[in-house]
Amino acid sequence: YAKDVIEILEATMKRQATGFFTLNEAAQILADMKGADVKGLKQKMLLAFQAGLLPIRDPSDNGKLICTDRVRDFYNLVTIEDLDTWLSSAGMGYQFPKGDELQKSEVAVSTEQRPIQRALAQNTAILEAIEVSGYNAHSLPKSKPGKSGVKASIRAAVATNPLFQGKVFDKAWERLRSSGEIKDAT
Repeated sequence: YAKDVIEILEATMKRQATGFFTLNEAAQILADMKGADVKGLKQKMLLAFQAGLLPIRDPSDNGKLICTDRVRDFYNLVTIEDLDTWLSSAGMGYQFPKGDELQKSEVAVSTEQRPIQRALAQNTAILEAIEVSGYNAHSLPKSKPGKSGVKASIRAAVATNPLFQGKVFDKAWERLRSSGEIKDAT
């Protein structure tokens, strides 16, 4: 279990060291830096992407997505340079933290911050399982009477993941619901 968490942390640290952050990570860092709303910042980033003002990249090849591509805020990436260009052009009055300033951020990965990163890893695992299962995290179908629903199928999909011991899955699911990262279809 600890080995898996350490591997996730090391991979995240390596990616961030090259200047690539998921939308969730970037929004959290900017929100922490400015005392702003994470959800609101993420929404602004997505609107900027749709307007062609903020490139969002596919982590498999770092290629830019086009505005018709589906953006997954827990998976797709932004670069520090692209963020700074957008922040300047949008007149935000600040830049993405770098160097020592970034290391002081609560989201930047370090071994002292495992609980924060464990929650992020759990959230990411659930969101990826939803995606792989063919569901839209922002429009989950309601379960039919007498049938198990999406939550049960996703729980089964991540059951062997060592990040989910005991009631951890339920807590992570509720955390994602509370943040609005997963929602039922309307």
